[in-house]
This record gives sequence, C-alpha cells and structure tokens, in this order.
Amino acid sequence: MKKIAEFLSLIVLLLGIVATVFYFLKSYKISDELIEGTKLAFGSKQGNDIVSGEMKFNLLLTLAFTLPAAGGLLSVIFKGRFGGFLSLIAFLASVILALVVKEVSVVGTILGVSGTTKVGIEIATFGILALVLSIIGGLISAFKLIQE
Repeated sequence: MKKIAEFLSLIVLLLGIVATVFYFLKSYKISDELIEGTKLAFGSKQGNDIVSGEMKFNLLLTLAFTLPAAGGLLSVIFKGRFGGFLSLIAFLASVILALVVKEVSVVGTILGVSGTTKVGIEIATFGILALVLSIIGGLISAFKLIQE
C-alpha cells in the first residue's frame, strides 16, 4: 500500500507540472487571438513611444497557474493524509481561480495619455487541458486522502 501511495504522489506531481506548463503556453484567448498565460499572469508591455499597451500583473491568475505544480510538490513532500489534503486544496483552488478570472487590466497609452480598461479573456485549448489535468490531480489526491 505504501508503494501505491508513493506512485500516486509521483503521478500527482507529474500532472501538476504538466498542468502548470500548459497554463503558461497559449492557454487563453482575447477576442479570438491566443495569448500566453505568462503575459496574462505576470504582465507584458507592447508597442512603441507613440502607442503602447501594458497588461498588469494578475495575482489570481499567477496563483491559478502555479498551484498545480505546488500541489504536486506538496503531495510528494508531505506523506499521508496531510500531503493528500494540501494537494487536494491546491488543485481545487487552481481550478476555481482559473475559471473565476474572466478579465485582465490593460493600460493603454497614446502620445503620453494613459487610460485603463478591463479586457475579457476566455480559456483556450491548453487552458482546458490544464484544467482537466488539475481536476485529475485533485481526484487522485482525494483518493490518496481516503485510502490512507
């Protein structure tokens, strides 16, 4: 039984890492244009001196994207029910945050005049795959929690 628990912990770790990588790929859409999760979570700046746009850092998306890998690590580091519980919470929080955040803040600047607006985002293929992997990781964590 102990070997099965260790094997499941490694599976959860693998699922968490792959889900996090998928989130950082082109996992979201802004008006039918795919955009990397890194730009949404950590912010990015595009343009030149005349016209520029800057996406602001988004804490909720950063947490949503990094929690699957953290959940996998917690499953491996902490043995037993405690590790399963922490891992389950991390995966569950990741899924909820990824589904709840529907817009990001963008600051646009034209000839030195700035304005802030909210831009709607939609989840794309890699984001859906990351969600599915996170749900599977959470289910395996729940199974570990029940079995031990």
